[in-house]
Amino acid sequence: MGAEMNRKGYWKAQIALGVVCAVLTFAIAIQIPSVNQNTKSEVNKTSQRIEELQLELGKEIKNNKDLTEQYQLAQSELAQYRESAANNSDAAKVMLEQLTRSEMLSGLTAVEGAGIIVTIADSTAEQMPGETIAEKEMLIIHDSDLRMTISELAAAGAEAYSINGERIISTTPIRCVGPVITVNEKKMAPPYVITVIGDPKTLEAAVNMRGGLKDMFESVGNICTVSTHERLVVPAYNRAIKFDYAKPVTSVNGDGDITSRGGDGE
Repeated sequence: MGAEMNRKGYWKAQIALGVVCAVLTFAIAIQIPSVNQNTKSEVNKTSQRIEELQLELGKEIKNNKDLTEQYQLAQSELAQYRESAANNSDAAKVMLEQLTRSEMLSGLTAVEGAGIIVTIADSTAEQMPGETIAEKEMLIIHDSDLRMTISELAAAGAEAYSINGERIISTTPIRCVGPVITVNEKKMAPPYVITVIGDPKTLEAAVNMRGGLKDMFESVGNICTVSTHERLVVPAYNRAIKFDYAKPVTSVNGDGDITSRGGDGE
């Protein structure tokens, strides 16, 4: 009698288990098409976004190529004008000297002279458990650090500077794009080597003074070194400079108002 009851209990358990398995199988079968559909939808969105980014990249590459060709053509024409001017009148030679000076001021020609090299880099200290995001961020160099360094060097009398070989001019953008710093739209990686032309002693003192750049960087664990040099070369800005809105001032009228080439108070 007991054995028969055990057999009945066994079969009941088997039937219950079979029912549960059938229900689970049915539920999974229902979910699979939905999961596949969602997966396909996400894949399609990702593929579409990749195609859009590839198109944007292609446009930017073409635009950069066009600007580079324009720059090279302009440089070639300028070299011809210079050669012609050098072989002509004294007035032309004066204009050539003024052009050369203007190019130096605008950063369109490479320059050389005494100066310093400032190298800054991320901290080499290991991140400690429990550090906040702000504390971790302090261990790396940011775009704001580079902009501040250039500003401090300019205040100390720097005449020309470059970061990792990129000439810094008045319109140079220094910014973070995700985790990467770009200078003149060129991606940079630490260490950041800043080549500066100016009085070496004054510039070095500005970096090393109490509360100066070196103290500021090293206080949070960043690396900052400075060295003086008798001769450094800062390369020319090698991109096209285009002004869509700014126009040269041409005259000042009797009322003291400034007019530009565009007229109508432009």
